Amino acid sequence: MPPNPLAEIRLAYSRAAALAAIAHGEQYQWANAALDQAGFTKRDDGSDSMPGPDVRPARHRRTRPLATSPAYHDPSAVPRR
Repeated sequence: MPPNPLAEIRLAYSRAAALAAIAHGEQYQWANAALDQAGFTKRDDGSDSMPGPDVRPARHRRTRPLATSPAYHDPSAVPRR
């Protein structure tokens, strides 16, 4: 890798912006084009961002109960096609 790349993307994670990216370098337009194609959106401060996964279920510690149907734990109970 050259000591000073022509274009570079720095990634960071924040609670407000989820995945944030900053394009820089002599040819930063190349990095901006790559971010656009990857689905990032431009922010007012000049950086780009992509929403992260919905963390609300994890924040509230939601769980999903296990099924009681025999088909889920007994391979012989699964109907054959």
